[in-house]
Amino acid sequence: MLSALGSIEAAGVYSVAIGLTAPLMMVSLAVNTIFYPKTSSETDADAAVTTPFYYRQALLVQLAGSIGLAIFARPVLSWYGAGFVDGIIPMLILLIAAIGRGLNGILTLHILGRGKSFTKSLAMFSALCVAIVLNYFLIPRYGMIGAAIASSIAVVTENLILTYLYQNLVHGRAADLYRFEKRDFTATIREAARFVGRLVSKQ
Repeated sequence: MLSALGSIEAAGVYSVAIGLTAPLMMVSLAVNTIFYPKTSSETDADAAVTTPFYYRQALLVQLAGSIGLAIFARPVLSWYGAGFVDGIIPMLILLIAAIGRGLNGILTLHILGRGKSFTKSLAMFSALCVAIVLNYFLIPRYGMIGAAIASSIAVVTENLILTYLYQNLVHGRAADLYRFEKRDFTATIREAARFVGRLVSKQ
């Protein structure tokens, strides 16, 4: 849509910015691999504990990755060429969308695991409508930045809807998704250490 409403050059820079934020999605995929088999057999009481825990795990790791990308945004983009440095601000905004998509993945698996695929489709459709409308108004005026803002707002919209659905499915509290505990940090550090250990052992 950026190439249609903006310019081909901007679309190229924007695609690189999207590509750099994409690895953050791998975090949620890794968490989902562990999480999904458990969701369908959990009681509502169990889900009210495990879903927030995995949600916070994904959020912590993605925040750490986002900080790293933000710090090295300029040198990484300049490696592609001087013109790609213009993608710094859009990339920073897209970090919101990347984190949001990862977190949405956790909530989506929870909803699918409880047999509520239609409600997930409604959330996706709502986010798509928001993205189309915002892109139409923001891209002609703000270009890549407008596209990044539209994408991020759409993802946040989907997250809000999924959070509402999660609350109603298990009668849990949305605040628990962001109420960090000591075990969240220790578990994240432990898993990171295991990951590094596996990388070292392969060398």
